[in-house]
Amino acid sequence: MFWRKFSLVLISSLCLTLLMTPNQPHAANASSPFESIHLIVSLEWQPGQQDLLRPTEGSTCKDLTYTAMQDVLETALQETSKTLYQATQGQVWVEQYSVYTNGEHWNDADIRILASNEYRPTAFLGGFENSLRTVNTQAGKVHFVPAAIMLGRLWNGINARCGLWSDVSGSQTISHELGHHILGLHDGYAPDLNTANYTYCSSTSNDLSTEMPRNRTNHNSLMSYHYSASNLRGFSRTAYHCDQTPQDLMYGLNDWKTVEMLYGLVPSSTPSIMQPQGTAIVNFMPSSAKGTSSIVEYNGANDNQALGFSIKGDLASPQQIIDQGTLQANKQEAWLGIDTSAKDRALILARDWHNKTVYSIYPNQNILAAKNDFSLVNQRWVANLQIKPMLNTNSTLPQINAIEVKGQECGVHGKKVNLAFCPAGGKCRTIAGLDISNTGSFGTTFQLRADEIAGLASYHNYIYAYSTDFNTPIATWYQIAGGFGPATAEIHAPIADGGVGLDLQTQVADDITGTTIAVYQPAPLCTNLNNLQNYTIKQWPMLIQPYLIRDKRLLAWSGNQPPLYAQLSYDPSAFSSNGPTVLVYNPANPTAGWNAVPIVATSPELGLLTVDLRTYYSQGLVYALAE
Repeated sequence: MFWRKFSLVLISSLCLTLLMTPNQPHAANASSPFESIHLIVSLEWQPGQQDLLRPTEGSTCKDLTYTAMQDVLETALQETSKTLYQATQGQVWVEQYSVYTNGEHWNDADIRILASNEYRPTAFLGGFENSLRTVNTQAGKVHFVPAAIMLGRLWNGINARCGLWSDVSGSQTISHELGHHILGLHDGYAPDLNTANYTYCSSTSNDLSTEMPRNRTNHNSLMSYHYSASNLRGFSRTAYHCDQTPQDLMYGLNDWKTVEMLYGLVPSSTPSIMQPQGTAIVNFMPSSAKGTSSIVEYNGANDNQALGFSIKGDLASPQQIIDQGTLQANKQEAWLGIDTSAKDRALILARDWHNKTVYSIYPNQNILAAKNDFSLVNQRWVANLQIKPMLNTNSTLPQINAIEVKGQECGVHGKKVNLAFCPAGGKCRTIAGLDISNTGSFGTTFQLRADEIAGLASYHNYIYAYSTDFNTPIATWYQIAGGFGPATAEIHAPIADGGVGLDLQTQVADDITGTTIAVYQPAPLCTNLNNLQNYTIKQWPMLIQPYLIRDKRLLAWSGNQPPLYAQLSYDPSAFSSNGPTVLVYNPANPTAGWNAVPIVATSPELGLLTVDLRTYYSQGLVYALAE
């Protein structure tokens, strides 16, 4: 079993700035009695009075309907508090949620909600702590530090394209993330390389099918298959498939023994908090921002997928960027957080994966009406945008304090470019008139502000470039995370869940010392995509670059480092019964083209699969899900 020590989830809950230990506005923190817990929730966008959302029906998405996001979140958060109350036998619950919109209180929020329709929920173990706390486990020292839960716009148990947070799958997922965030518990499921399936820790059954019904009072654990469980795994003598899960590998304890060790909580027939069933107060804070939603659809080849961004402000120097996620050709998708009076714009970038053609739409005036049909055009000016985190060499602990951005034109060259750094939930800052070299390269370094460092705002942001010669923009997003390797590696506690995870292979796990992080972002627009004639790409390929930090130096994971496994998120409904093929492309050796890598375990129930990604190189690896 490779899932040794703990896994890295490259999705949204950590960067090395965690050790700044910001003060979060909690009425209580996790090291004190769990009473009067007050959580901050922040939405990246400004919802309208009624937004276009897509409910779920079983495994399928319903048509877009007008729904009040406020009502959805109020129900979801109240249900989440009740589930936490039940799971802890009335000892832990959330007394109050304060919900902000339009990115307000983003840096100090416990729960951050992105507008993206392609975001798998994530959390950070012990993220509720308001200062650094080191915990000794059987796997070594683990560090709990202030960090946030991150969610997408929706969740149906498999993807963020549909499924209201007020549905069972949604509220149970938030409860599961709070188990990581507040209680410090790890996941109770793991890939089993012997059976090529995932296993789910349970004290009630060794058959997942009996866990599937939504009778949440009789099954456990909330940290395993949480869609049918609302309990913590306790002291039953019988335990199925628990011994190789991250929870067991890290702690060697069941859920209740873990929270007793961490916080002194033990099962009790008498709730320590005398509030009926953990009822929560949900307060929505007023905002002066205006918001509504619209429908976007673009015409293109059936296998085209596009990246969608809202651009607020002038195209040459945007005020804010909101990642809308992905759009499928000839299918309608909701576009959230639109201020029509401000003439918000849409930037849509699509790629023909069988050649080097990039298509786009970037209107110069407001087109985000009730419904928008686009025909994409061949974009003349295109450039790659890639980022590299920069370490603060003056800090005694590893800390990211800047982001280096490098651009490379793909073909047609310009002379000047504007480059913008746009933090999620925040305002862009633009450096105008950067010179483009005779080789078509350009770049700069953006220093992070104190609130962006301490508030963990640097791990999910947007980069934007505008060619002043061709009046053409491009955009991308990136994320930074860290912590794979032995738990004895200092600084990081593990991140739980997420869309991409990395782990060392078992036979080499003990060979790594030091701190590790990774950067990932959509595959650059100019990626050489040869030998794809026999495949259909089903989602935008992803570039992953792990780094090893030693002596305050950032070293790219290379052929000299041990190979890694990856856990990838996928939507089973998007593939045939044979499931996906995972392709990997090495930018350092483009002539080799794409190669399939072995899938070693699959979980259609959770929409996860594990692959052997072999060895990373100095330019990372690009992976794609295809069939």
